[in-house]
Amino acid sequence: MLENGYVLPTVAELLYYHKKGIRSIHESSVNEELSEVVSRVNNILAKMELEQLSFVEHVEAESEHPQMISRRAFFARIGSNSKNTVLTSLTPIKWRFNEHSFKTSNLFKGWSFFKIKLNHEDCTLCKACFMICPSDVFRIAEDSLKLTDHNCCGCRLCSDICREKAVQITDNVHISEEESFSLVQANCKKCHTNFPSWKGAEELCPICSSGDKPNFFL
Repeated sequence: MLENGYVLPTVAELLYYHKKGIRSIHESSVNEELSEVVSRVNNILAKMELEQLSFVEHVEAESEHPQMISRRAFFARIGSNSKNTVLTSLTPIKWRFNEHSFKTSNLFKGWSFFKIKLNHEDCTLCKACFMICPSDVFRIAEDSLKLTDHNCCGCRLCSDICREKAVQITDNVHISEEESFSLVQANCKKCHTNFPSWKGAEELCPICSSGDKPNFFL
């Protein structure tokens, strides 16, 4: 799977390879950095009770060991349909346009790879995290705030933008779950618009209570 002069694969890439059927990594001289990445991947696979990756020094004939292949053999064996899919995803220049192919939550349905902790006592429901999140983790449905950790890609933009530091993201492989927080609708006495509230006791919406317009994206 790896040859001389290779670029060290990421955890997401190795999980992608695993999903495509790769179980062994051909590497005659395993370095410490690669071992660390593979160890992280195997810890994730172990939590999902899936077969782990291993290192092999020699690649046998494909007919005998179809799951132990070199990178050259990997591209040679895939058919025309799968070739288009895999090559498009693995080509470096295409990475930015095919990131969903490597998104771990898309590869392993029913599993979440990050834990989202929301401190609603500090959260002002300003919705900055809603707007900046690329994965639709946060959403308001009628009278509740839904957090879908399965969608989280671990970018941590939500925790970075939160001025109240009310959102925390940690690496945590677990069965997916959706967390729900109860909300009530309040009416701002200054701008007279309705806004979601934790208790309904707030007299001003987050924008009016801040004294100025939010500058999250300036």
